[in-house]
Amino acid sequence: MEIGRKMDSVFHLQGAHAGQELIQYEIDWSNLTFGNLLTMKSHMGYGVRDYLYYKRRGGNAVATLKEIDYDVDANSMVVSNADEREVRLVLSRDQVTERNVDITPIKLPRNTPINEYFVDESIDEYKDWPFDLHEQGEAMDLEDKYREDTIETYKEWLRVQGQLDDINACQP
Repeated sequence: MEIGRKMDSVFHLQGAHAGQELIQYEIDWSNLTFGNLLTMKSHMGYGVRDYLYYKRRGGNAVATLKEIDYDVDANSMVVSNADEREVRLVLSRDQVTERNVDITPIKLPRNTPINEYFVDESIDEYKDWPFDLHEQGEAMDLEDKYREDTIETYKEWLRVQGQLDDINACQP
């Protein structure tokens, strides 16, 4: 496993809406870990109980789906795909019974960008806009007038749910 070596990881999402059944990421080879695969799985809307497989090549056009349940399975995937330029993964909400599958060419529309290692920078953009406004000298009078009320309401809800004592017990 070479550090810095980039490869494509292609996720076939079984049961996804038309046009959304294929997601391709460019990922550093050394980042293909069980934990990162679980995180990517979660970002694609799949849960812990959903199934993750990789295609292990058995010939030119045939592969066997191998389940990835543990760290050792992810390591086996890395070892078995060491000579490949890409690793093909399958996500399914139901267990796949037919494990012998065809290796089909990846068909992406032209000019489809390859996502860079599952990091969606837009996730944190909401944190940046107040700083951008202040740098531009706009909206300097914005303040959260209801913050304390919101916190008190949330604490009351947690108390009613019986969770506030558990949370306070964890406080240092």
